[in-house]
Amino acid sequence: MKSVLLSCFLLWLITATVSLADQRSSLHTAPERSAPNSLSVSVFPLSGTYTVGQSVTVTVTGGTGTRNYTLSLYEGDPNTSGQPVSDVIILGNSEGNTNNNITWQSGQTSVWFAVRFKGAGSNRVFDVGNAVNNEFADTDLNGFTVQPKPALNLTLSPASTSYTVGQSVTATITGGITGETYYPSLYNGTASDANDISLNLLVQGVEHPGNTVVWSSGTTQGQWVLQFTPEAVGANRRLGVSNHDFSHEQVTGLFTVVCPAVSISATPSLTIASGGSLTLTASGATSYTWSNGVQSSSITLTNVTSVTTLSVTGTSGTCSATADGTVRFTPPVDPCAPYVPRTIIVSDKTNGLGGTYTPGETYQGAPSWVLNGNQLRWNGSGWEFYQSSINEAGITQAGSVSALPCGEFGGYGVKIVVGCGPLGGSGVSVAITATPAPAVAIGQRVTLTASGADSYTWSNGMSGSAITVSNVTSASTLSVTGTTGQCSATASTTVSVACDQTIIADAVSITQSAILGPDNCQVQLTGSGFGTGYTITGPDGYVFSAVYRKVGSYAITGLHVKQPGAYTFKVSYQNACGEISDDTITYVVTGTACK
Repeated sequence: MKSVLLSCFLLWLITATVSLADQRSSLHTAPERSAPNSLSVSVFPLSGTYTVGQSVTVTVTGGTGTRNYTLSLYEGDPNTSGQPVSDVIILGNSEGNTNNNITWQSGQTSVWFAVRFKGAGSNRVFDVGNAVNNEFADTDLNGFTVQPKPALNLTLSPASTSYTVGQSVTATITGGITGETYYPSLYNGTASDANDISLNLLVQGVEHPGNTVVWSSGTTQGQWVLQFTPEAVGANRRLGVSNHDFSHEQVTGLFTVVCPAVSISATPSLTIASGGSLTLTASGATSYTWSNGVQSSSITLTNVTSVTTLSVTGTSGTCSATADGTVRFTPPVDPCAPYVPRTIIVSDKTNGLGGTYTPGETYQGAPSWVLNGNQLRWNGSGWEFYQSSINEAGITQAGSVSALPCGEFGGYGVKIVVGCGPLGGSGVSVAITATPAPAVAIGQRVTLTASGADSYTWSNGMSGSAITVSNVTSASTLSVTGTTGQCSATASTTVSVACDQTIIADAVSITQSAILGPDNCQVQLTGSGFGTGYTITGPDGYVFSAVYRKVGSYAITGLHVKQPGAYTFKVSYQNACGEISDDTITYVVTGTACK
């Protein structure tokens, strides 16, 4: 690429025309110099100041056929004390080589040399001459100046380490050399012919080499609007700007070119009412394929009743990217569903009313939220904030009884932040209360009262808002269905026996009625205690017991005690939950058994 551009550059120099006159050159002494045949030298472009790296064309006219002329650069007047300097490079000449001398052909009227300044200096003079025939011509003996090469600066806007295919990037250079032509190039890594991928760079919509900047006198900067094609995708990319022979070049640091992202938008939105329709539209590519097989930039979904996720793959040339879109639906409000309890946050900057409000009693047939007497409630046509300190409603917000408003509402003082969404219908929500309590002492009764509806049917077949369960001896569950209009709801509760765990059995005493002997072949043992179960056991398998329904203090008498020895008196108590406590006394019967 660089060699091709250099050839183009030389062709440009060949076709440039200029005129300068009276210039001589030499390796000869001043007295021998002359200018026969109107020998003259001209430089294009004509200027009193040039720059290192700048290219000019030196044209010679009026020479004599078959004579050889040499081009030299002097510092000072070649006719006096000026000295030749080697601060130019011969890029080419009209003979098709890079020599600094040319043989004038018969009938030829002019020759040219394409040169580039390689060193800075002042009072420079071009000299052309033929020493053998004492023919010399010079440029203006006042001399011209060659100033140092300026620093070439390159910036990209936006500045980034990653650019997207199709993104517009502005490249700006400063510090160009007058007369030079600059153009941008794209490289894969090091700037070289082998890494040149400029075919993947669009310059103001025209494929490279596209637009160029010719640096004129007084120019302060040059700009290009660039775009990367899909084939430019990859890492280690560099942008370079240079003149045609790359003697004045600047290259950026490494950056990455990536494929554009694909996005999905939804009309009206990704969340719609149940059974509704929406259109999904993809953007960011030139062609699209959806996960359901549709090949189009947009698709329409109808009768949405479930959560659906669709993906789309967008393609632009060799680039492709995928995006997902999840379609959700808002379930219809059940008119018989109870209101959804929510926690409401009130943000108050000035009135001390801020805090977390929790569900309160129903107001105007709708839920309300309360904190310290202050209330957020439905007033029949909108939502309002009731301030208990002034006993009146404050700020209001229009809305629906079945849905909380979105966002926040209120003035500069009180701001109420709520969540969006349905609260449910004004249907039935049934509750059961038990008097005195769901758990009572064994044998007691409990009254169950239902609320929240107009009529009630209990699971035991009874109707009415209240029923009584008598003689509770075990746990049982009862439910009630409440009905208001077309709406109904069910609640249940468990009635159980309350277990008294504070009662402890106590064996108090045992006495013997007489001493065993010939006159008393059998005696009685009387035991006293507190509990419900009483038992006397002794030798030879003796057992005597009694059980009482209610716990209390009782005495039992064991009859027909015939054997002396150790007897045990045991008192026990078992509550309604089956928990048992017991206590024992050991008693020794004295005397002798009858024979």
